[in-house]
Amino acid sequence: MHINVSGHDFFPNKHFYPPERQFQSSAFIYLGKNVTRPDGSNNHSFPSGHTAMAFMAATMLHKEYGTTRSPWYSIGGYTVATATAVSRMLNNKHWLSDVMVGAGIGILSTEVGYFLTDLIFKDKGLTHSYLGFETFNYQRNPSFFGIYMGFSLMPTKFNLAPDVRLKASPGSTAGFEGAWFMNRYIGFGGYIGSYLSYPVTNRFLLGTKLLIGCNYSPASRISALGVEEGKPETIEKEIVNTNKAFNIGYSTNASFSYILHPNLNVRVFLDYTFIPSRFVSYIANPKKETDRFEHHKTLQALTLGASVNIMLW
Repeated sequence: MHINVSGHDFFPNKHFYPPERQFQSSAFIYLGKNVTRPDGSNNHSFPSGHTAMAFMAATMLHKEYGTTRSPWYSIGGYTVATATAVSRMLNNKHWLSDVMVGAGIGILSTEVGYFLTDLIFKDKGLTHSYLGFETFNYQRNPSFFGIYMGFSLMPTKFNLAPDVRLKASPGSTAGFEGAWFMNRYIGFGGYIGSYLSYPVTNRFLLGTKLLIGCNYSPASRISALGVEEGKPETIEKEIVNTNKAFNIGYSTNASFSYILHPNLNVRVFLDYTFIPSRFVSYIANPKKETDRFEHHKTLQALTLGASVNIMLW
């Protein structure tokens, strides 16, 4: 079975994967790949080629069909592209910076390719005009559901045991988020909490949220790898064990949203989260007995990120 859905244009030099756009993306992808992957397999981590190609394809889908046939083409394309980026981090193949730069390369190279092609061929081969949203009523409740990615910083150090000191390093976060709005300004969602939105214009929205939730930390074991004197093989030595823990966390943020289409918006946010935490750990002493230690620490984190959201008007 063959399904043919025509897009914005049909011209011999403007197929779905034009050579100049592929070249631009590939040129950026293979520029300066000297960052070691999180799993240590090689030094081809930066930037993420899978993410660049996924967002290049999503942007083409958006340009060809999302702006001319239905915004759901754009939503589907960018959702798959975002899932590709998240999966690369979950598989321990890329850092957050790798996928963020890869996404930027994919989008930018496609936009440049379309700009140059349109500059050369003008309006030749156009089959569909752009969708018009001039008469759309944007004064509706901005309920949404989307997927987000962010870069988190938790500047903290604490002693898990007398001889075990932990230091938090920057990391990445990803997940799903949604909220139901009872009017244009107030909504509920996330963990448990409220969302506030202020329409600067019909398409530009400023927002914030106040949330409370439960954070779960599974039981874990901290070990160290080393070599004993006179023995060539590497051994693993257990240092400390920690109990599972449930801690209540609180979060707020400032966000800026732009509605690309009636069914799609993008959001940039800065989250602040603080979690009063209790850590219980066990460590073996020289007498082969187990000592118990308890430590209380308020964890604080800043997260800068972006999200792609379906508008549930």
